[in-house]
Amino acid sequence: MFYISPTLTLLMLTPYVSNRLTGSPWRDDESSTGVTLCIAHCSSVQCITTGGHKVYEKVGNVLKLARKEAIASGIFFGTTGWSGNVTLLALLAYGGTLVSRGTISVGDLTSLLLYTVYVGSGLQMLTVFFSSIMRGIGAGVRIFELLDRTPAIPPDVGADVDSSRRGPIRFERISFEYPSRKGVQILKDLDFEVAIGESVAIVGQSGSGKSSINALLMRYYDPVRGKITFDGQDIREFKPSSWRHIIGVVPQDPVLFTGTIASNIAYGNEDATREQIEAAAREANCEFVWGMPQGFDTEIGRLSLSGGQRQRLAIARALLKKPAILALDEATSSLDATSEHRVNDAIDKILRSRQTTCIIVAHRLSTIARAERIVVLEDGHITESGTYRQLVNKKDSRFRTLMAAQLNAAAGESLIYKPPEPSLKAGREREEDL
Repeated sequence: MFYISPTLTLLMLTPYVSNRLTGSPWRDDESSTGVTLCIAHCSSVQCITTGGHKVYEKVGNVLKLARKEAIASGIFFGTTGWSGNVTLLALLAYGGTLVSRGTISVGDLTSLLLYTVYVGSGLQMLTVFFSSIMRGIGAGVRIFELLDRTPAIPPDVGADVDSSRRGPIRFERISFEYPSRKGVQILKDLDFEVAIGESVAIVGQSGSGKSSINALLMRYYDPVRGKITFDGQDIREFKPSSWRHIIGVVPQDPVLFTGTIASNIAYGNEDATREQIEAAAREANCEFVWGMPQGFDTEIGRLSLSGGQRQRLAIARALLKKPAILALDEATSSLDATSEHRVNDAIDKILRSRQTTCIIVAHRLSTIARAERIVVLEDGHITESGTYRQLVNKKDSRFRTLMAAQLNAAAGESLIYKPPEPSLKAGREREEDL
């Protein structure tokens, strides 16, 4: 082409060079939009279980991103196609003048036009290929970053824990702050011990660090200072997956998976027999299962279970493991009185067995009173500890203050207003009656 006419060849390259200079922002926007779109799709899937309005919000975001991508792609590729057509028209017009002057022949002009079409098509395909490569590189970088990331707590490093092992749990001068909130101490010099088979209730206001204790016990995080020991051995020496296997957890909102009731109870213990599953369900007061048409083979996905039934299934799942430690995290906070009574009855059976050490995070009086010992947390440290009767009868007890606030809230009274002395005395008499 350059041999036939250098002038026309340079004219043909002008739109491509200009697109290289002005089109890169569109390609960058398109590439980043594509990556963001993929992330938005993943976020949508993750948020489906958080509520219907979240689904619509995420779908709306995906549609907005898709619209931006379509506009960017349309402008970029439309401009490229328009530039190609303008190039052909410019070659034809200017080439016609060269033919009329005798500088080139009609055959040379025809050859240049064909070459221009072929080269333009190739450059356009190269542009599409380059855009796809940039998308792939951007996505690949993020994927490899995730694959190369080293977990702060490797799940398969350490010694295995014998499932039959029992021992006291000791929190030794624990200080803790979340990695995302550096400098904000959640627990400060926390120090207490739970004996074998003992049940300890941890109470305190919201934000006092109650749930953080269970998170440290499960080794979702490690303390900044201090250590947690089991049977005299630092739990950081255990393999996290093996350590968690001897802990039964009953959260505030238990997770049930698609499948039968039996498979949900046996989750994490696939070798359990039907007899063991039924025994765990019986111990957890899951008598409602026997009243179902298909019993333990009933599909969870086709069944709407109440909060109390879900909690009792979670307790049965925990009991099936025959755990050395049972961690209850606000297990009855969202239940009605009847469901709470049945769940607490199941917890009582566990406490009476004396085979499982229980750590109960709770704020309901009916659950707290069942524990052998109560630990009161305030601003990340222990303010007092003792049995329910000791703390209730203790003068100026922080536990009494917490329970009085709960009673006042239940009665619909203001927690800010301070009643006169006679009313306060009556309130104390009411607390002592408990």
